[in-house]
Amino acid sequence: MLNLQVSAIESGVAQLTDLTGRVIRNLQISSGHADLMQMDLTGVASGTYSVRIISGDKTIAVRKLTVN
Repeated sequence: MLNLQVSAIESGVAQLTDLTGRVIRNLQISSGHADLMQMDLTGVASGTYSVRIISGDKTIAVRKLTVN
């Protein structure tokens, strides 16, 4: 599980992408969500990924993630 702090976002999506930009997982963020959300990483291969938080047409944050 990946814990995501998303308290400043009304709605959007959290995307897990591989290094080629292919979307591996999407987590919808909607109004009324909890401040802390979890993305299930079950079945995700070991490697390096990017986690993007997108709201509307803006990327709010990008972080690198290493899955072991």
